[in-house]
Amino acid sequence: MSAWWRPLSWAAQAIGWSAVWGPQTPSQWLRVPGSTAATLAAVEAQIPASAAVFASQGVVGRFAARRDVRPMNGDLPLGRGQDWFVFAPWAGIETQTTASAMAFAAELASRLHATLVTDANGVWAFRWSPPPGIKELKVSGGVPQLAAWTAPGAAGTAVLTGPPAGWHVASTGREGYVADRLEWQLPPAQYQASVILSATGPVNVEVWNDTGNTLLARRSVAPAAGIQTITFPVDAQTAYQAAAYGGWGPFQTKFPHSRSGERLEVRVWTPGGETVNVYQAALVGGKEK
Repeated sequence: MSAWWRPLSWAAQAIGWSAVWGPQTPSQWLRVPGSTAATLAAVEAQIPASAAVFASQGVVGRFAARRDVRPMNGDLPLGRGQDWFVFAPWAGIETQTTASAMAFAAELASRLHATLVTDANGVWAFRWSPPPGIKELKVSGGVPQLAAWTAPGAAGTAVLTGPPAGWHVASTGREGYVADRLEWQLPPAQYQASVILSATGPVNVEVWNDTGNTLLARRSVAPAAGIQTITFPVDAQTAYQAAAYGGWGPFQTKFPHSRSGERLEVRVWTPGGETVNVYQAALVGGKEK
């Protein structure tokens, strides 16, 4: 039996899959912006050849030619010399949650006294020489508190002077989010949100379900002298289906969800013209549905 039709079938499939998935390539796979890539290249140039490198899963391939490189998850075996930790939690396809990355970065800066070498374009790079006797470092898992300096918004900038305990996000004077992307992957439940901040003018503290692109709660905060803690309940009991492009017609596929739960985010918004400082945000779990 002649198989002349097979090459035509293969060509039709190649054309069909390319037509469907080609336009989706930038959003689905090319997820490292040029500015982030340039920062990563600058960081890589500073790392000695003898140093061990631990990097976010989405960008670890950039360091693959090095002698000692590992993704940033689980228990990290430490070398005898200098270790570098390179975070890019919003670039590439990540296995580590942003909450874990933020918490681990804050731990390196504070408790472990690592040196923050770079903080630019969504990249943090730390240099650390482990004290004698420490052979392993555990990556932080689920934590309720996140340091705000890890997630400045479009109307905020990270203030990294002085002891790390005082690092925070400060407003730039523009309207917009001073801090955002303070997010956790959590099951549907009732939660208590808390944000530590100071503000000379009114601000809004918001909690979003990013999986469903839904505003869950908003608290308007009046200006007050000094640092204050804003606490309020959040009803996050509704579960949303995570959206993923799957193609159309015969050229479609199904993707398993790599993470369970909802992506819940805390944001702090300012109308501009005032001084706002955001120090910490937290979501504490309540009773599940």
